[in-house]
Amino acid sequence: TNITYKLDLAAHQSGNVEEAQKIENISGETRDTMKLLRDTIWALQKDEFTIQDLARKLQIYVQRLEGIAVQFKVKTAIEEDWKLSSKEVLHLFRIGQEAIQNIIKHAEATEATISFKVDEKSYELQFIDHGKGLSASVKEGAGHYGLKNMRFRANEIGADFAIAKHVPQGTCVR
Repeated sequence: TNITYKLDLAAHQSGNVEEAQKIENISGETRDTMKLLRDTIWALQKDEFTIQDLARKLQIYVQRLEGIAVQFKVKTAIEEDWKLSSKEVLHLFRIGQEAIQNIIKHAEATEATISFKVDEKSYELQFIDHGKGLSASVKEGAGHYGLKNMRFRANEIGADFAIAKHVPQGTCVR
C-alpha cells in the first residue's frame, strides 16, 4: 500500500505526461499484485472451505470487475456442500480467475454464467460464455499458457478439466 501511495504521488508530481503514465501503470500492477496476495491469504486463512465459500468469493470477484462488457451470473445448485482444503479452494479460485479473464479478453461475449452443481457424489464448476467460441489454435493448445495453467491446477487437486464448444454458441470451461 505504501508503494502504491508513493507511486501515485510521484505520478502526480511528475511534469512529464509520458513518465506519469508509466508510473501509473506500475502503480496499477502493484495494486493487482496486492489483490492476488489478498486472495491467496483468504485461501490460506483456514484449513477447510465449502463450495458455498468459493461461490461467494467468485461472486465478489466478478462484482468488483469494472469497465467490462460482460454480465456475469453465478448459479448454484448445491444439494450437498463439499468441504475443500485450502489448496483445493486456492486452485479452483485461480482457475476461476483465469476462466473469467479469458471470457473478458477473448470471448466477445455480453453475458456469461458461472455455475456450481453439487451433490453427494461430485461437484462441478463451469464457466460458460455466449461469445464467439473456440478458435482452431485454442483447440490445438499451442501457446495458450492460461489454459495449460488451469489444466495443471486441476491436475494438482485431482480434478478433471475440460474446455469445449458450448451449444448454441460460446465456450464452456469445466
